[in-house]
Amino acid sequence: MSTRQPGDALPRELVRDLRLKSQLSQDELAHRLGVKGGKSVISAWENGRAPCEGPAAELLLNMLAGTGSNLSMARLVEEAERTWRRAPTYRDGWRQCSAIPETSTQIELAKFAKLFPGVEIPPDQHAHGFPTIDHGLPPNVYGIGPGGWYGAIPIERERAPQWIWALKRNAEFFYREAPWEEQSGSVTMGHIHVGSLLQITLSTIFFLGRLAKKCSFPASMTYSIQLDMEGVGGRGMVGYRRIPISSNARGFFPIDEPQGLSSENHLCVLTQTNVGELQTEPLTVGYRLVGELALLLRPDFADPSALEDQLRRRRRQDDDGSKIRFLGFLDSLLK
Repeated sequence: MSTRQPGDALPRELVRDLRLKSQLSQDELAHRLGVKGGKSVISAWENGRAPCEGPAAELLLNMLAGTGSNLSMARLVEEAERTWRRAPTYRDGWRQCSAIPETSTQIELAKFAKLFPGVEIPPDQHAHGFPTIDHGLPPNVYGIGPGGWYGAIPIERERAPQWIWALKRNAEFFYREAPWEEQSGSVTMGHIHVGSLLQITLSTIFFLGRLAKKCSFPASMTYSIQLDMEGVGGRGMVGYRRIPISSNARGFFPIDEPQGLSSENHLCVLTQTNVGELQTEPLTVGYRLVGELALLLRPDFADPSALEDQLRRRRRQDDDGSKIRFLGFLDSLLK
């Protein structure tokens, strides 16, 4: 990855993410930057119609960026976007969990070459493994190349992917999926299910813990973990109704109603942790990250106890007697 030079154009995702994290509207950001074109200029930067470069880029970074990891995270999202849009039929909506170490890291070459299969969450705990590899799937759904380990389903380049992931030698990782909630006939009526956010977030956290153990990362090594959702404008967040868990043997709980709808098409939250916390308190990290996102759409889900209640219901539904499970890695923690 080349080093950014002063004045270079910023990725459109970075402009958008910094604005959202700073809780600024496009009008407010334009005012703070002194941009004469106002909201229309900020919108053009975020949509990629015009570059944010030169003095404006440097001023925006100085005002809002805080740490260099923001730029690295935006580049990771931008890289995922290029793969996601490889075919004209790509999905507008997606969710992505990304992780970037805050200190310079390089996984030993011989160790990196042998990470998969083996370092992923095994298929008896998460269907097809996490990140998805070849457990019950064609062997070429993943591989290693110049960018590191990567995977995509479907594998044909002329088809839009539904799942993609990548792990780099510098220990950066992302996993992106198309939301099932947008499918026709979804029980959520198109709204985001908090259980799905917990699933993708905790899967990422548990995978990072396995990776850290395999690569002997120190407990003090710091990670930034980011959760992004695209295509959420006009959508809300739903969860399971809080009927007694014991009252439903198979765990198919009815869905509640959203409390409000997102005015933004893209939502993004971030938390920092370290390897020690990832490995000893993974649920704490997951609740912290999903809680930040819930605060924007469902404040009643922002509390860790409310999220654990939803997670237990999600796991009860996951453990319905079938052989296909996605949360089996939680069995020892949610007894």
